[in-house]
Amino acid sequence: MGHAMSAQHLGELVAIDFGMQLAGWGVASHLHTEKFYDLMGSLTYWAMTLRARSFARGASEQDESAQTRGLSLRQQVCSLCVLAWSARLGMFLARRAWQNG
Repeated sequence: MGHAMSAQHLGELVAIDFGMQLAGWGVASHLHTEKFYDLMGSLTYWAMTLRARSFARGASEQDESAQTRGLSLRQQVCSLCVLAWSARLGMFLARRAWQNG
């Protein structure tokens, strides 16, 4: 239980995050709008959470001393709560931005 994240995995997460934010900025800059800023943040949060989950799942499957394979219940509950929170907040903020301009 509790695997440290390698520098390679952290670098991949940083690259994904930076790439998604840069793409969102590019579209927003071209369209001269910030209406989907919050939705893009929520999608980035989802991508980071799902990718970090896959790293944790892979680490537990490679751990020879682990008695159980896959994510622990705590890891599953925490990541699902983060996904639910980011989806709810992202949809609320995006809807508010589109309604109020």
